[in-house]
Amino acid sequence: MKRNQKNYYGLRTTAVWVVLLACLLGFAFLVKTAIGKTEQTGQETYSSVAPTKGDYQKLSLKKEDIHKGDLILVNAENKYQFSENREIVHVFDEKNSAYSVKDKNVAVAKNTMEALNRLLADFYDEQGNNKINVISGHRTYAFQQTLLDKKTEETGAVEAMKWVALPGASEHHTGLAVDLSIFNREDGSSEPYKGTGQYKWINENAYKYGFIVRYPDEKKEITGIDYEPWHFRYLGLPHSYLVTEKKLCYEEYIDFLRQFEYDKEHLQVSYDGKSYEIYFTGGTDVYVPKSEQYSISGNNVDGFIVTVVKNS
Repeated sequence: MKRNQKNYYGLRTTAVWVVLLACLLGFAFLVKTAIGKTEQTGQETYSSVAPTKGDYQKLSLKKEDIHKGDLILVNAENKYQFSENREIVHVFDEKNSAYSVKDKNVAVAKNTMEALNRLLADFYDEQGNNKINVISGHRTYAFQQTLLDKKTEETGAVEAMKWVALPGASEHHTGLAVDLSIFNREDGSSEPYKGTGQYKWINENAYKYGFIVRYPDEKKEITGIDYEPWHFRYLGLPHSYLVTEKKLCYEEYIDFLRQFEYDKEHLQVSYDGKSYEIYFTGGTDVYVPKSEQYSISGNNVDGFIVTVVKNS
């Protein structure tokens, strides 16, 4: 009798463990399935969603339009085409009092100027520091060649290529990139910007204003450019947020977006109280929402990126 009772309890305990194991496996499956669709990043969420048929209309663009827009990738493999008619403004004429500019010739794209003013005004409010100096913005092909020649003369060709992009391969051609330094008001000298100390705030918060630190130290094998904490590239939101949150360099981000093709699933992003939808198309026939605000940018490689601001 005691032996049977022992077997009974032993079988019952085994059954309980089997049920618990099945529940845990089922829970793990559900979690894995959910993660496949949605990623939680701090307080923000991005996920994939299928396009709603009937809500889009077709636009037929030109092949050369792939080389235009705020989201173009410019590097040694994907040269700038100098085919845009982008509005360029001089920083000296448009800046606020929170920072300085090297001279009256430094210029950037208009939307970059607006974001730069907000970023550096908030830095001043936060740190009480107005020593930031904008030393470089838009560059012509000829000016980029002059910089490369000078650096080559100083350091040799191999070392120069680590710091100065080939003419045509520089983001500065776009007007969407700026370089910073530290201005010494006592003697008028300019010190290198390292993004440390008080200035760390800028590098950590730039994405909130549409900028990314374009050449991170840990990504130099991909970008081909050594760490430049002073070089900021304007992308606009929510792209600057995603690049920063996912710890990608811009080359990786362009590859990341290709998985969200128009006729498959779109990337859905919530950030700072706004919702966005992002998708990629490889052809010149681009489908856009009929009733929502959107922007289109070429990626300068093989297609277009559509960014939709969702209606609330």
